[in-house]
Amino acid sequence: MAENRAYIIARFWSKVRVERPTECWPWTGGHGDKGHGRFKIAGKLVSAHVFAYEYFFGQIPDMPGYHGAVVRHRCDNPPCCNPAHLLAGTQASNVADMVARGRSIGQRSSLSPETIATVAAAAGTLAEIAALHGATIDQVKWYRSERYRQQCRPPAPPIARETPDREADHESAPPVVPQSQGRLL
Repeated sequence: MAENRAYIIARFWSKVRVERPTECWPWTGGHGDKGHGRFKIAGKLVSAHVFAYEYFFGQIPDMPGYHGAVVRHRCDNPPCCNPAHLLAGTQASNVADMVARGRSIGQRSSLSPETIATVAAAAGTLAEIAALHGATIDQVKWYRSERYRQQCRPPAPPIARETPDREADHESAPPVVPQSQGRLL
């Protein structure tokens, strides 16, 4: 028996954390390997962001090109289901976005060596690690890959050394807090 439309819609939105209109609305259900939400309808997996797009805007329009139409994220956050962050386009426009936003393979060096080492060793989902370290999911996948470890392993970050105590009449310098080199998701 086919699932009731109202039930499907209610089940879908129960897995989306709706925030302010300008913020991302993350999918809290299951995710695919690239961080996009996955939602099952009548036994078929659909992408959560595509479902959200079609809920608000109707069917994705036909587009020319090898892959046809795709739903792109203005926010570069794969779990996001906020319709204000979604737009239809071609795979070519999606790739152009990736290059323009610094997410292509040749642009992966936006993270510091310390952040790369932390990302490579971090536990959690790709999306969680990316959000925590200001990286993209593609960067997390790359820096955790065997190919990266074999070909591109950066030198180990320098070890922080303790300095001798300063005299009481001198102020200590404030601690240096590293700044994120990537963008926040």
